[in-house]
Amino acid sequence: MDNLNDEIEKALGLTKRMEQVKMPDFFYTRLKARMENELIAKPKFNWALKPSFAIPALAFVMLINVVTIGQLVQKNDDTANNQSPIESFQSEYNLNADYGLELY
Repeated sequence: MDNLNDEIEKALGLTKRMEQVKMPDFFYTRLKARMENELIAKPKFNWALKPSFAIPALAFVMLINVVTIGQLVQKNDDTANNQSPIESFQSEYNLNADYGLELY
């Protein structure tokens, strides 16, 4: 047990003999300036402005718009040509179902 304590004291004694590391002049000032430059130079959403992302994203949005407009036009043509507004309302809310009752 004494041998272990001697070894620990010997290891701790080595740290007392070590020289303190000397920093270059204005180290923290230069480090802070470098970190600030990196933050300014690289915006967070830099990838969203690249054409490799923006062009496919715009094409996808345009495709969805074209499909949606096409479906709306087709639906309006079907309801305008075949049914009156009252009939389309009845079919939309299933009000024309016959339940076997005479209510009027």
